[in-house]
Amino acid sequence: MLPARRRALVSAWSRRLLVLVAACVVAYLARRLFLRTPRTMSGLGQIGIRNWEVFRASFARGEGLPLWDRSECGGRPLLPNPETQLLSGLVAGALDVGGDVMERWYPTLGVVVAVTGVYAWGRRVFALGAVPALFAGAVFGASGFVCQQFAAQPCFVTFALVPWILLLARLGEDDVRAAVGAGAVLGVAALDGGGFTVPYALVALALAEGPRLFSGGRAYRVLRLASLLLVSFVLVAGAKLFPQLVELVRHPAHPVELDKQTWAELIPMFIDNRHGGFPGHPYSLDEYRAYVGPLALGFAIAGAGAALILKPRRLEGVLLLVVGLLLVRGRYSESAPYALLAKLPVYAQLHVPSRYVGLALLGLSIAAGIALDAALKIVARRRPVLQALLVAVALVAIYDPLVTTENCHKLWLTEPMLPQTLVSAGPFRFVDGRDANRSAEYPARDVGVPGCIWKPWDYPEARDLPVGAVPQAHLDAGAGSVTKVDVTQNGYVVELTATRPTVLHVHSTYDPDWKSDVGVTRRALNGQLEVQVPAGTQLVRVRYRPLAFFFGAGATVFGVVFVGVVLWLGRRRAPKRAKAAEPLAPPGAAPTPA
Repeated sequence: MLPARRRALVSAWSRRLLVLVAACVVAYLARRLFLRTPRTMSGLGQIGIRNWEVFRASFARGEGLPLWDRSECGGRPLLPNPETQLLSGLVAGALDVGGDVMERWYPTLGVVVAVTGVYAWGRRVFALGAVPALFAGAVFGASGFVCQQFAAQPCFVTFALVPWILLLARLGEDDVRAAVGAGAVLGVAALDGGGFTVPYALVALALAEGPRLFSGGRAYRVLRLASLLLVSFVLVAGAKLFPQLVELVRHPAHPVELDKQTWAELIPMFIDNRHGGFPGHPYSLDEYRAYVGPLALGFAIAGAGAALILKPRRLEGVLLLVVGLLLVRGRYSESAPYALLAKLPVYAQLHVPSRYVGLALLGLSIAAGIALDAALKIVARRRPVLQALLVAVALVAIYDPLVTTENCHKLWLTEPMLPQTLVSAGPFRFVDGRDANRSAEYPARDVGVPGCIWKPWDYPEARDLPVGAVPQAHLDAGAGSVTKVDVTQNGYVVELTATRPTVLHVHSTYDPDWKSDVGVTRRALNGQLEVQVPAGTQLVRVRYRPLAFFFGAGATVFGVVFVGVVLWLGRRRAPKRAKAAEPLAPPGAAPTPA
């Protein structure tokens, strides 16, 4: 390798290493309270932790991949739950990592991915300098939306992949590998984020790539990108996507969200550092969902103006910012963007308008980077002191939301760490749920609650399930007896003697995917699982077997192979194309310097 080329390569990798180190610093400052304190979150903040604990407990008991969650609602499907994280759950189960340990490090990794993603997106798509692009990534990574949503709802961590998806989509207009990669990354977001990332990422993709359909000579490339992205996404996400779609068909819900905001109420979402929300707005500003501070907001306002005036114009970031803010305003009229979007399938289920602030923050962070980039270019020919002053102001703008978010985190970390070993508490049973603020312990204790602590989708739970140490199945009165009941993560094994054809009442919520090797399953009037059994001594095995998951898992395996083949073939053909395009040197000519 020639010295000049070697120096350029070393410089490039050194810059990337510095960006990674800076992203790790931002992530540590955003999450240091979680990394230092021996406490975990309480209340609803334990929902994501409990999902990880379900995987860990099931693997530790040798019961394999959990498909049914018996810790809440009298039992319900695990994978269709939009808050269930399949990939990180497999990590927690296979490596026996506690849920609160995952809560410390998984969102921290998400902040690193978010900062580096916005940096790469800003460099390649918006042609920002290294420092302004890193500033944009730090603004997004330090924002209240990232710090708070990643902590309170870990299923939002995959929102950190959205800037990477946007970057790959732009590159995918000219490179098939990048187009397939964008769909694969979106599929990964679905596997570990479900309905809390993919709908927002699709809106961001529409805003970033949609206008390019009307640019000269780009329509065909954008349509090809959309086709490849959609195919690879559906295949890779199949294991989580198929079960979720089946549940949406079985239990459709059409909530009508009436929350709305004025433009004057949006500004405090970014600069109000008090904990709480606005009166009359149940989903606005609580937990500092958008806080970036007045300095970063000032950078963004200046950058939005620069993006519209200076050439080359960078309209995508401004479009994300403006449309994101319009969606955050909610249903302020029946022709509002939020009201129109809510008429589409899946988007009708997203009844929290303020969560669209993540899209606005992507545009805001890029606008802030554009402002710093323009300012550094203006003072480039003047004294370096002015450049240092601008960088110092940018550092203060980043540190402000980090401190504010840490103060908010102190209000949540009130519970001690979870036990790292399974608690032997006898056979599975239902408890009354009075200790729901420690619901993340339920899987390790092998207990559940008959009611729902939280319903992320409209799933009908059973009623009147018995609480306490009782057998988890019984026959009709006078029809025989149940001698033994073994409860596993995905099923029941019941030994019984029936004096006549009767009904076996299993203490679980019914689902159409429950199958029995003896008799036929059905739903009771109270929503409980029942099995019609014949007379005689029987060994009844009732298993939860969702066909949508097995078909989806096959699609995911095929999708991973498909993406790997495309990337491998593209990598093999790329050097050949480059070699074919290189002009031949005449005989005896000196080599061309690099």
